[in-house]
Amino acid sequence: MNAIGIIGLGRMGMPTAKRFIHAGFPVVGYDIRQEAIPQILNIQSRLVRVALKGEIMVEGTIKLSYFVATAELRIDEKVTAYQGDMETAFHKLRKLGYDGAELMILDPDFVDLDRVEQLSREYDIEIPVLCTGEVYGQGGLSFMDPDQSIRTEAILRMKKIIDFASPFGAQVNIGRLRGQFSMEISKETSLAWMYAAFEEVTDYAAERGVMLILEPVPYIFCNNINSTQDGIAVVRRMGRENFRLMADIFSMNLEDISMERSFKDAQPYLTHVHVCDSNRLAPGRGNLDFAKILGMLKAAGYTGYISAEINQHPDQDLVIEEAINVLRPHL
Repeated sequence: MNAIGIIGLGRMGMPTAKRFIHAGFPVVGYDIRQEAIPQILNIQSRLVRVALKGEIMVEGTIKLSYFVATAELRIDEKVTAYQGDMETAFHKLRKLGYDGAELMILDPDFVDLDRVEQLSREYDIEIPVLCTGEVYGQGGLSFMDPDQSIRTEAILRMKKIIDFASPFGAQVNIGRLRGQFSMEISKETSLAWMYAAFEEVTDYAAERGVMLILEPVPYIFCNNINSTQDGIAVVRRMGRENFRLMADIFSMNLEDISMERSFKDAQPYLTHVHVCDSNRLAPGRGNLDFAKILGMLKAAGYTGYISAEINQHPDQDLVIEEAINVLRPHL
């Protein structure tokens, strides 16, 4: 299938297009109204073309988001997100020209969904992805933990995050939450636990129109699914339309033989990208060439969000500005 066609992007057409988009399908939208364009450009999407008065316009864009921690996370220098008051964060994002906020979330039971929705509307900041990294980092939960009660709680927590993501049409990532191999448990058993969890949460997400995205993580942080090619193999094995792949520039720089080759290999499955410099700091503070990297990403046909996930050093109010100043000119 090349794309799904939606004729008319009004009250029924636009929500329908969004549902298909967030399920991972490319969508071609047709509308004769000029006012349809702003709505189209505000979708983190694969809405690739729109017809206006018989003229076809191509709208493949890359948008930029920044990590924002939800309030229940413990303030910690290891958290790779803007921390503190969420309204302050959203105000800064809008003022600086970001398109979205990727939420670093720990436990949705302690996050005010209505308030986040209000901030998203008020500041015109999208929520493209919910990141689950600190569910493992601060929460200690994973799908491969030897303790069955922890594995069960990890699945329950993931389902709550999926419920939280659904009103935004947001994707939910699976990074360290998948777990690690341990000496006392065979790899076969650990992988069986992981895939069983993947199946359960993917089915749950599909019922709610939510895309799950697998994040390869460097071996120094996780001994399971490290390279982009590792991630592609898992996505292919899962074979689900709402189980896709995301890339992390930091991981790719450490684990992949060729970043360019990985972008090309991942293209059919790739729906989100994390960026930082070689030292995990803001773009411009290390030795990565972002003009080249983002050029390769665009050449591979990627459209969607890239999200700055960085250590907030030396100051979070400084690096949030540095990141967009380096990245925006290349989008």
